[in-house]
Order: sequence, then structure tokens, then C-alpha cells
Amino acid sequence: MKPSRRLPSRWLQVVRTFRGSSLPSAPRSSAHPRECEAPLVRGVGLVAVPRTWEAGSGTALALGLIAVVAFVGFVLANLGLAQHVRAQTQTAAELAAIAGAAALRSVAGDVEIACAIAAETVAQNNAVLQQPCVVKEYGQFVVVVTRNLPLRLGGGTIQATARAGPRYPPPAG
Repeated sequence: MKPSRRLPSRWLQVVRTFRGSSLPSAPRSSAHPRECEAPLVRGVGLVAVPRTWEAGSGTALALGLIAVVAFVGFVLANLGLAQHVRAQTQTAAELAAIAGAAALRSVAGDVEIACAIAAETVAQNNAVLQQPCVVKEYGQFVVVVTRNLPLRLGGGTIQATARAGPRYPPPAG
């Protein structure tokens, strides 16, 4: 059976309806020049739905939102990873400074042994002792530690400094 009207080729979507049902045709409106009513094809059981200029805009919007959310998630994950590496580096520096200061007090001021213990502590925390250990006034033990960032963050290094030991001179007397 032939359709009652010939359908324009721009009406690409076809929606299935119940066979034999007659849908009332919507009144024609001039809301938008590209929009028009979908005529009923009698006897076939199909109704053609016209494509408007908005067709597919929901998909594009959803894909755009997904891309933005994925990008923000990626940036936040990398910032979190950088903060985690920074905290681990600072922890390694603080542990090395405390170990060096404790060794400096226990081995009667031998700086080389204290620096070796601090370097071992840094190595156990997957970091690198950047500069030689420094013993400042009053027995303050200072270390500078670095650690490499993962390549997915663009590489680079993070540096942390820690100091352990007495802050003020011992009281006179």
C-alpha cells in the first residue's frame, strides 16, 4: 500500500506506532521555520518525525560534559598525587633529620656516622639526599632531600628540608 503523502528526504527518523491506529495530526505552527508537523502515514503503521536544527544537541552536550568532568578528574588526581609525593618527601627528610640528630648525640658528635645513618634513612624512604648533611650551632642537624615526580605529572623533582636538634643553646650554669 502506498503512503498517502510523499515524505521529504530530510525526515530521517522513523518512530513505530501501533498498526491501524490513527493519530490526530497536530496543528501546523510556525514556531520555527525548520520545524513542521509529522504527517501520519496510513496503512503502514509508521510516523515520520522531522529532524530539527536541535537534533543531536543533547548528545553533543553530554559528550562535552563528560569530557569536562574527565579532565577535571584527571587534574585533581594528578594534584593529589603530587601532594602525596610532596608529603612522602617531607616525611623522608624529617625522619632522616631525626635519625641523624639522634645518631649525632649517641656517637659523641661524629658527623660522618650521623650523615651515613641519615642517608640510609632517606634511601629507605625512596628519596635522595640532595646535599651533604649540615650540623649547625647547638647541634642542629639539617638535611635536604629530593624525590622525582612520576612521568605522568611531567617529571621534575620535589625538594624538602628538615631540621632536628636543639633550637636554643643549653642553659648556662
